[in-house]
Amino acid sequence: MNSYDLHSRHRSLLSKLLPWIALYSPILIAIGLMLPRLITPQFGLFDDGRILVTAEKIASGTWYTGLDNLEGRFRPIHWLWFTLSYWAGGLNPFWFYVSNTFALVAIVGGLILLVQKCGGSKLQAWLTGFFFVISGSVVEGFFTLKGEVIQLAWMLFSILFVLPYANARTWQQRAIVLVSTSLALVLANLSKETAIVLLPVSLVWYLLARFWPGYKTDYKRRQVTKAYFWANLIAMFVFFSLRATALTAQVDEGTYSARYAFQFEQITISAIRWIGWIIRDFSWVVPLVVVFIILLILKQRMMKRNYLIEAIVWMGAWICVYLPWNFMTEYYMLPFSLGLAVFVSALVAEITKPFHEPGRKKAVPAVALALSAVLLAGSLFNNLTNARVQLAVDNSNAPMMAYLVQNTELNSKIFVNIQDPNEYVSEIRTQLGDVYNRPDLEVLPFDFDLVLSPEDKIYYIINPYVVNQPLLTVRMGIVEDTQNMWNDDLEEYLQLHPRQWIVLENEESFNLSNVNYPRLFCSFITTRSFCAANIPLVDTRLFQYGWRIYRLEAP
Repeated sequence: MNSYDLHSRHRSLLSKLLPWIALYSPILIAIGLMLPRLITPQFGLFDDGRILVTAEKIASGTWYTGLDNLEGRFRPIHWLWFTLSYWAGGLNPFWFYVSNTFALVAIVGGLILLVQKCGGSKLQAWLTGFFFVISGSVVEGFFTLKGEVIQLAWMLFSILFVLPYANARTWQQRAIVLVSTSLALVLANLSKETAIVLLPVSLVWYLLARFWPGYKTDYKRRQVTKAYFWANLIAMFVFFSLRATALTAQVDEGTYSARYAFQFEQITISAIRWIGWIIRDFSWVVPLVVVFIILLILKQRMMKRNYLIEAIVWMGAWICVYLPWNFMTEYYMLPFSLGLAVFVSALVAEITKPFHEPGRKKAVPAVALALSAVLLAGSLFNNLTNARVQLAVDNSNAPMMAYLVQNTELNSKIFVNIQDPNEYVSEIRTQLGDVYNRPDLEVLPFDFDLVLSPEDKIYYIINPYVVNQPLLTVRMGIVEDTQNMWNDDLEEYLQLHPRQWIVLENEESFNLSNVNYPRLFCSFITTRSFCAANIPLVDTRLFQYGWRIYRLEAP
């Protein structure tokens, strides 16, 4: 083979690879997104200690799921997922975030493949992957250790697995598809129980394919949605059978699961929080939706109608399943963000159709796309703030914990000055005692009326603080206003104990880059804490988060 033939072969191979590289380029965005977390991997102070303890016990051959039985939860795949990371690198957080990176790559790639398999164009498939990876929920979901990550992966795989059902020719082929889909759904349910919402979603999808105008000629879609519904029924039966065998507590009897309550006040508060998060993260979708509604009024033919309707069903279901829950945070929106990515990519495909037609129909879609791009830029700045807040919080927590492990005397008492004895207190106790092998340290919440016994010659008070805290951002263990009051109380206490000094002061800071879209609606909702706070629409204030450790000696 001469050099010309070799060059031609390489050029031919490159011409075949480039379209695939371009189509799946959102995967490169996903890897780039995860690089800051991989460069500075740190465990957090919410659930990470419990995860590490559980993973260590399972890795050692003891099946242990922490407090799940007491809490009324059943999620063994959740624990096995983190055990795999523990097997790879022990207590090194880097390997946990490597696992998250692989999961994000698999989800983004699977989402692009799904849209293509369902008949979407390459542009639509690319947009779906892109819109998902830049969504706000991805930052917190993958920059921390969350069960939603593996749950979302298995849910997406279940849809991919069921697609071949439409082309199956024998009962054996159909059985293989049904079993593999059901298995993926069982694994999703065993990762986090909210995956059971896919049963009503699959039922609605099947009813749409069976009776909704425009679906009736799509025989393959009816077959696939019917198979997916049956797979969900099988998965539901298997999940609850396993749960009943492993747990004695009913779903509504656990200390955790009992907080899932169908109460009007709780649902109303949750709905307001959902609205706030959606406005913050997805205001840029509004112009596209307006144009879409105009096209509907003008009775334009919707080529992507099935995508749009099915995505709306998916998004609505994930909002509904979390409304009765007593807490709302952004990483809960991961499944919603996936559905919205499918929805918006189909929406863009619809409203850009006039670009291929003669006449003056291009102006309105062009304006909508331009406005969406401007609003999307604001959301991307918000996501940047999210990522930097998460890294700053974890990077400040780590040296504080390291000091307590390495420098405190044996049997020291550690008092945490925090507004409530929340997860930070229990997590610090767990990590110090069970993860970093300092069970001699006694971790207690600080009280201004604290009176020490004579034998407490030396003790420590650890004091977190935050300045210019954004309210709609990643979860933090302290709230600025209430923490400031506790810090003031601590200052009064310290004045009464002169034999004290700061042994560690650690702070992370940066300028925020938030565009607070929800503030535009505060005239309608003045009672919520977000609107009551004096926060600018475009927030570039200096964010500061840190810890002070005080060492005190009894007189």
